[in-house]
Amino acid sequence: MKRWQRRFDVPITLPDGNKLITLRDAATYIAELPKVELQCPEWQAAMVALLLIAETDGPTTFARIGIMRALSRQESEVNWLASQEAGEKISDRQIILRSVRAIFAAAGTRIKIPMLIEVTAPDGRREYWAARVPLRDAIKTVRKMIPADHSVEPSFRRPPSTLKLRLGEVRRIHL
Repeated sequence: MKRWQRRFDVPITLPDGNKLITLRDAATYIAELPKVELQCPEWQAAMVALLLIAETDGPTTFARIGIMRALSRQESEVNWLASQEAGEKISDRQIILRSVRAIFAAAGTRIKIPMLIEVTAPDGRREYWAARVPLRDAIKTVRKMIPADHSVEPSFRRPPSTLKLRLGEVRRIHL
């Protein structure tokens, strides 16, 4: 429970003037949003970031960025509509993954905990890679190590607690 009491470095000011000071405040605020609002990919990405940070004791900056992006989603909706008009088909899952990537990329390059990268083969088989580097570098590095026809994306799974990686290390793991 103490993890949820952690404070944001800078409190989040809501449109109504109230402030989110702790991770618990943010979780309570999100839980009280209308169901339609919660369906929005930006809020789903913010929830994923909030849960990951609380469960792994990661930097609160990730969760703060996710919530701030969701609060300012009108800009995202404009970008989404523009991409739809351009003929680009984007699923909700892709929007959520893009949002989560943006959250972690915007938070900087300090990586305290390993992250998992999911690699999917054309036949649907999945394998996992662990990385203790910034997300964008992890994806680039894994892409270089796998066949070109495989897809790469961040995994929502938690790394095993026994996993130990040196800073800068990227390797395949078995779950």
